[in-house]
Amino acid sequence: MACVVVAIHTHPESDLDNLFVSKIVECLYSIAVPFFFVVSGFFLSNKIKGHDYETKISYIQRWLSRIVRLYLIWTLIYLPYAVYGFIRDDLSWGKTLLVYFRNVILVGENFLSWPLWYLLAMIVSGCIFYIMIKFRIKEGYMLGIALCLAVICPFIETLRSTELGDLYFSLFKTTRNGFFVGFPYMMIGYLMIKPRYREYNVCWTFLLLLISFVLMMNDVPMANFVAVYALVAVVSLMDQFAFFLICKII
Repeated sequence: MACVVVAIHTHPESDLDNLFVSKIVECLYSIAVPFFFVVSGFFLSNKIKGHDYETKISYIQRWLSRIVRLYLIWTLIYLPYAVYGFIRDDLSWGKTLLVYFRNVILVGENFLSWPLWYLLAMIVSGCIFYIMIKFRIKEGYMLGIALCLAVICPFIETLRSTELGDLYFSLFKTTRNGFFVGFPYMMIGYLMIKPRYREYNVCWTFLLLLISFVLMMNDVPMANFVAVYALVAVVSLMDQFAFFLICKII
């Protein structure tokens, strides 16, 4: 998936003439970053499972502080690019500071520093998890909130060029953030650690992955959530899947 993320920004598929293969590549591109959110949720859940309330809260606090430190460090590293971008755009000092801090706090992106949106999305997602666990919200409600955010996301995109949409996008610029991308995908991984979500069948899981790709190729809404869930499930079953193939071949 890290290689796929590199491919997203280097466009090796631009030489492909086969429309079918290009569509498959686009599907891979669309689940590359979500894959990392799901895996992060999976490992976060694995760390806190079976612990008491205080231990869970303490671990999430430490986890969050580590991500915040990373975000601040990389924001400083990218600061020269941001300064260059604002000089190039010839903005006033007041507007420069306003836009810069808006981008750092709400967007996670300044000039040539677009990768930082992922870290900010992780921070926002972690804060949501912290609040929900702090107030002992049940997993079913957490999943319901994640689904609502995932459904709201495309609706917000339709509000562009409206007053409400202008207000939202003037603040956040995009729906690619911790609310509508980070938390819903992390919630998938968070639940996958639970026994009732991990009773995978190798064949059915792989079939689900194939079906979800077909749905994505036909632009079926929410299919990418199913695809990334199935992909992580298949990865977690790779040893069993390899054994299954060997037995079939033999």
